[in-house]
Amino acid sequence: MEIVKIKIDNLINKRQLAIQMFGIVAAGIIGLIFMPISVKSVLFLIAGIYTAFILINNYIILDKLIDNNIKSLEVNK
Repeated sequence: MEIVKIKIDNLINKRQLAIQMFGIVAAGIIGLIFMPISVKSVLFLIAGIYTAFILINNYIILDKLIDNNIKSLEVNK
């Protein structure tokens, strides 16, 4: 039972890190919008949008894992 609690804490920490990184990437994307348009800025914008998508997807997956682990912990009680 203690192992499941440690896994849940670890997943919560990863979820918080994913949402913090998303905030940083989103701020970078907004900053790139105000830059003069060049090939380099468009490439960085595309890379930033892709990274933001990956981080949000990671956040959703981690949230589902946390819910599943909590449900299994409740069932075992």
